[in-house]
Amino acid sequence: MVSIDSDTIVVGALYEDSNQTTITNGTTSNNDTTSSISNSGAAYVYKRTP
Repeated sequence: MVSIDSDTIVVGALYEDSNQTTITNGTTSNNDTTSSISNSGAAYVYKRTP
């Protein structure tokens, strides 16, 4: 799934297995590499900056 509005795009990953519950900005993350939540899904939001 993809949604585009002006300078923002959202991409859905229906069966993504990560257990991350925080918003990641840039290269930071919770560094938990486990995939303990099977088929939980995810949404990735990208914003273009001028």
